Amino acid sequence: MDEVLAGHVEPFLEFHRQVYGLRVERSRIVNYLLSDFLGISSDEMRKRFQAFYDSEELEQVVPLPGALKETSALSDKYEFVVITSRPTHWEPKTVAWLRNYFPTFEGPHFAQNGHSFKGGNKKTKLEWCRDLGVEVMVEDNHAYLAGCTDAGVRGVLIDCPWNQEPLPEGVARVWLGRCCKTHSFKRQLPLRTK
Repeated sequence: MDEVLAGHVEPFLEFHRQVYGLRVERSRIVNYLLSDFLGISSDEMRKRFQAFYDSEELEQVVPLPGALKETSALSDKYEFVVITSRPTHWEPKTVAWLRNYFPTFEGPHFAQNGHSFKGGNKKTKLEWCRDLGVEVMVEDNHAYLAGCTDAGVRGVLIDCPWNQEPLPEGVARVWLGRCCKTHSFKRQLPLRTK
């Protein structure tokens, strides 16, 4: 959801600058784990994300440029399923945001996360994809796409500064200038109409 549909990083970085006095440019973030990039502990990073979640700055998170247009253009052919690694205690604001901007999307489904937040589901994003019949998962974190081919899910990695590692097998990288596009989506049955 974040950095696929929701422009989460830049408002967080602005909040971080205001509260912690450290200016970080999005283009310089070369590690998905912001705690590693900032040189702080995972516990401290969780506290900072929670402070952001509890702040008014969270209201500045809007859809990424092109996200509404791209998903609208694909909505005749695809159903959209949001699978997020946000912690489950963020559910109220996550659901409200999704219903406000993408009301026809299924979810959000909360998955395990790779950055030490507590309160995620025990299912991984790929397990959710398999259980929900998702055919393609669009992500900004290459680690979540590992194993896509083995699970029967095609993977699309949106090019971002923090995901420049070699691609997992069966994953395609897309360059959109900024992270935007769709999240996980599944093909509708051929005879099903909207």
